[in-house]
Amino acid sequence: MMTRKLKSIALASFCLAGLQIQAQDKITYEDHVLPILRNACLKCHNPDKMRADLDLSTYNALMKGGGGGEVVAGGDADGSFLYQVITHAEEPTMPPNGKLSDKEIEVFKKWIVGGLLETTGSKAVMSDKPKVDLTIDPDSLGKRPEGPAPMPVEVFSLDPFVRTDRTSVSTAIAVSPWAPLVAIGGQRQVILYNTDNLKVAGIIPFPKGYPHSLNFSATGKLLVIGGGRGANLGFSTVWDVTKGEQLLTVGEDLDAVLATDISADQRYIAHGGPDRLVRIFSTDTGEMLHKIKKHTDWVTSMRFGPKGKYVASGDRAGGIHVWEAEPGGRVASLMGHRGRITGLEWVSTNVVASVSEDGTGKLWNIDEVTQLKSWTAHSGGASGLRRAQTGDLVTVGRNRRATLWDAGGNAKRSFTFPGDIPSTGVPTHDAKRVIGTDWTGQVYVWNAADGQEISRLSLNPATMAEQFTAAQKVVDEKAAAARAAEAAHKAVLDQIAKAKADQAALTAAVTMRQKAVTDSKAALDKMVAEKQKPAQAKAATAAKAVETATAAKAATDKALAAAAEADKPAAQAKAGAAAKALTDAQAAKNSADKALATINTQVTQAGTIHAAANKSLAEAQTKQKTGQPVLTKRLADLAKANSVEQAKVTAAGAALTSAQEDADHLRLSKTFAALYTVRREVSSQDAELAQLKSESESAQTALTNAKASLAAAQKRDLGAAKTALQAKVNEAQNAKTKADEALAAAQAEVAREKTKVVEAQKVVATREAAMKKAQANLQTAQTAATKAQTAAQAEAAKVAAAQKQYNDLAAVELVPVQTIDRALEISVAQALVAKANAAKALQSIERELGPAEKAATGTAAAAKVAQDAAAKAKAAMTPLAAALAKAKTETANLVKAEAAAKTAHEALVQKMKPAETAAAAAEARFKASPAAKVKADAALKVVNAKVEAALAAFQKAEMAAQSAELNAGNDAAKQAEAKKLRAAATAAKGALDTLSAKDQKVALAEVAKATEIIAAASRAKAAADTALVAANATVAQGKAKLDGATKARTTAQQAEAAAQAKLAPVLAAHTRAAQLATARQQSAATAKAHWTELLNAQQKPAQAALAAAETILKELTPAKKSSALVLTRVKAEMLVAQKPVDAAKAVAAKAQIAATAATAEVTKMQATVKTAQTAITESRAAMAKAEAAVAQMAKEKVEPMQAAVTAAAKAMAATQAAHANLEKDHQARVAALTKQVETQSATAKAKQTAADKFAGAMTETRKKLEALEAEYQKLKSAAASAAEPTKTAANN
Repeated sequence: MMTRKLKSIALASFCLAGLQIQAQDKITYEDHVLPILRNACLKCHNPDKMRADLDLSTYNALMKGGGGGEVVAGGDADGSFLYQVITHAEEPTMPPNGKLSDKEIEVFKKWIVGGLLETTGSKAVMSDKPKVDLTIDPDSLGKRPEGPAPMPVEVFSLDPFVRTDRTSVSTAIAVSPWAPLVAIGGQRQVILYNTDNLKVAGIIPFPKGYPHSLNFSATGKLLVIGGGRGANLGFSTVWDVTKGEQLLTVGEDLDAVLATDISADQRYIAHGGPDRLVRIFSTDTGEMLHKIKKHTDWVTSMRFGPKGKYVASGDRAGGIHVWEAEPGGRVASLMGHRGRITGLEWVSTNVVASVSEDGTGKLWNIDEVTQLKSWTAHSGGASGLRRAQTGDLVTVGRNRRATLWDAGGNAKRSFTFPGDIPSTGVPTHDAKRVIGTDWTGQVYVWNAADGQEISRLSLNPATMAEQFTAAQKVVDEKAAAARAAEAAHKAVLDQIAKAKADQAALTAAVTMRQKAVTDSKAALDKMVAEKQKPAQAKAATAAKAVETATAAKAATDKALAAAAEADKPAAQAKAGAAAKALTDAQAAKNSADKALATINTQVTQAGTIHAAANKSLAEAQTKQKTGQPVLTKRLADLAKANSVEQAKVTAAGAALTSAQEDADHLRLSKTFAALYTVRREVSSQDAELAQLKSESESAQTALTNAKASLAAAQKRDLGAAKTALQAKVNEAQNAKTKADEALAAAQAEVAREKTKVVEAQKVVATREAAMKKAQANLQTAQTAATKAQTAAQAEAAKVAAAQKQYNDLAAVELVPVQTIDRALEISVAQALVAKANAAKALQSIERELGPAEKAATGTAAAAKVAQDAAAKAKAAMTPLAAALAKAKTETANLVKAEAAAKTAHEALVQKMKPAETAAAAAEARFKASPAAKVKADAALKVVNAKVEAALAAFQKAEMAAQSAELNAGNDAAKQAEAKKLRAAATAAKGALDTLSAKDQKVALAEVAKATEIIAAASRAKAAADTALVAANATVAQGKAKLDGATKARTTAQQAEAAAQAKLAPVLAAHTRAAQLATARQQSAATAKAHWTELLNAQQKPAQAALAAAETILKELTPAKKSSALVLTRVKAEMLVAQKPVDAAKAVAAKAQIAATAATAEVTKMQATVKTAQTAITESRAAMAKAEAAVAQMAKEKVEPMQAAVTAAAKAMAATQAAHANLEKDHQARVAALTKQVETQSATAKAKQTAADKFAGAMTETRKKLEALEAEYQKLKSAAASAAEPTKTAANN
């Protein structure tokens, strides 16, 4: 009853003095959280007593956290450790002896969710802990992600975050499993390259140190980076490469992370480093799940299995361990490497590949914990291992090689590092390229198909602006080169056109003049046939008619003269008619003659034209005959020059196109880099503006709250408040009275318990008196025992002194005499034995000397014979052995020569393959080349038909014009008609010339071009065939050399075998002879040694020993007699000296008996004292127990009541003071709130002004962003348009 009463009083006091949370908008540390902490937590978590290194007494101390880190996360109550322990969701629960009320817990929750406000005017603090769920569907593991492969598209900066004067080595490189993307660690940054176009795809900052390890997730979407600063900081961070976002950072190691990886299901991250620990983290919470201590040296490699269940780790000592990601248990330990593990890859779900600085590569079966295969990967040590999605592996090593292997560890191709020792290397996702880095910072890219270097990448790239400037300079240089090449090509083309025009002019001149000859001949023949001959006939007829008319006139004139007068009129009429007929005939003749003369003139002219045409034709033919070969040769030379210049133009154009494409790409990249920077600047400004607006809104809210508080304070009813406070005063006074009564009752109960303590104290005093008496008796007994022991010790000392005196006398007198006498006795006996033995040995030795000397002489002779035989055998063997050595050397040289020939032949075969490929390509081009010629010939045929038609039209018009001009004479009409026909002929000539100069020239050029293509294809085919024949011949020569080397090696091996066969029996004979000689020499040496030993080591010493023994006996006999007399005298003296010693021993024995009795009495008294001590101890324990009971009662009952009384007194005083100062406090509160409203008003205005000013300042930045966005989109559209034809062509 008393206990329950006390608790009720204490609870009532707490309720009076406890925190009364009013309904406000903001929950703060000072107003709401600290009072709860004072009551429940600060006894254990204050500056003087920081349990778990956690101090909760101030806001800053709480935010700092404890030994395990931060305990609150703004905005995330469930993620706050403090909230977890006060809700008893986590251990250790707080408070340890109870739980806060639901109302108090809700206060904590609202405070955390509201942003951990210190006061009402504070700024919210929200946790930056990532809230991401990285886990993926287990069914998708090992499968290609749906849609396009993950690539960074306009999400990362293209400009480096760090640019240095020198490039450092990269030890971190990783390739995406599905996309053409490689990540290479640089100085405080990671560079992403597109492995198809080898352009920078993005740069990821890593400002807190150096990236030592890189790995892509199984989907290729995430990149995990491990690194830090040596002996300072280590961590792993995860980036989404498709969004350019940093998702997660785990680990706060005290040294840099050297190896890191993310599981296939993306649930775990594992990393390790110099501290020899493997740490496994959850990507869900970022917390460390397991810390594994098994490695004996630095952890240098880390790779998760294909399903994410297992993770393999390797260390600097060559150890490999496989762990379960959850619960972190060890699955296997793989021991076999003797150097640092530099690479691990999972070949399948239960097979791991590894390489080491010991130079080997190994395959391990995890299920059976066995080594499947081991091979030498790189002499001098391997420094990296990576796997492509195809299953192929790439290793690099100190032999300056990168090697491509299949999944079974079989080499496919090697790639040479031309510079320094390689540091690491990877295959691309499709294994079509291999990328490697060396210790100078160079990054090489090779074609996996032929091992040729494609390009080099930079670990220290310049900014896009710098790269664009350099690229534009290259474009200008390439453009100038292209213009020069085009000008040179145009000059050659102009010369070709001129030569072809000259050639065509020669041909056309001959053709036209042949046509003119033919036409002029036809016109002449036609004129003769159609005009001259008829005119001649007509003239002849007219002449004949004149003759007839003349004869008729002469006849009529004669008849007239002879006619009679009567007949004269008739005769005159006839004469007149005859005269008239003659006149007419003469006129007709004159006319016919005139016409004939005209026609003859025309025929002469036509003949002249024909002769001139023949002459002109002869001249043209002569010019053609002499000029055609010159022009043909010139055209051939110009064709060659054209091919050269065309190739230059093509190369220059390709170089210019490539340079322009690079420049266009870099212009786009430069614009994006600037755009990215401005975007980040705008984003930062947006965040800052949002913060300013938030602060403005918070200030405005605080102002509103302050105004509301002021209004509420001004409206407060003081009378009602006083009445309420008086009721609390009365209630506090009642609580104080009850507390006083309870305290008095508890003090009375304690007083009753104290009487038990007094009784126990009396018992202790009685037993302590008995103890003192026993201790006095013990002291008396100890004194008597001491005296007895002293007396016994004194008598014992006397015995010791007497005995010492006797011993000293014996040592001086008796012992030396006894020693001398015994020594003499032993010496005499030994001398007698030595004399007898020496005499006996001398006799035996003398009997052995004769046979031993004879044996030594015989064995020496036999050894000499055997040595001679061995020398002869060696002489026979030496030339044969030399011949064999020579044969072996020759064989070894020929084996090397054969290997070299084989290597050379294989190299020639490899070199021949490009020639075969080139020949096949040339053959294909040669077969395809006639198509263009056929097309050009067809086009030329059409044009020639048009030219022939135009020529026919021109000839027809020319003949018509010439005929009209010949016939026009002075007839104006005919002259006009002839002029018209001449104009038509000129027009036809112009049309002919146009067709010849343009269409026919172009068609001829196309034919020539097609012919040149065929010729070029033919020459290329011939060259390729020649090259192939030469290559085949070279390969055949190499094969012949190889066959010759093989044959020579076989012959040499046969010669070596023959030499070996010849040497074998001779060698065996020599060996037998040498062994026999050696054995006989050993026998001779043994016999001689035996004889010498008998002579020197046995006979002479035996003789000396016999003489010495006889001498010793002569000297020892008188000495022995003297020693016996002295010994008898000394023994008598020692018997007298023994008597004082015996008397002292008797006295000492009696003293020792008395000391023993005194010691027994002391033991008895000690037992009595011990019994008394035990009784006192028990009494004191009972007294202490009673005192503890009193103290405990005081603590449990009196102290709580005292505290309750104090609390009640304080509560009463507080309520009384509050009642007395209510009006004063109210006025002070109103004044304070008024001042707070003014302050908050000024603050809100200042915050709004700052936000408005900053928003205005952002205008220029936004304009710059819009301009860059527009420019970038324009460049992107242009790039897409430029790429579209290529894309279409590729699709077709």
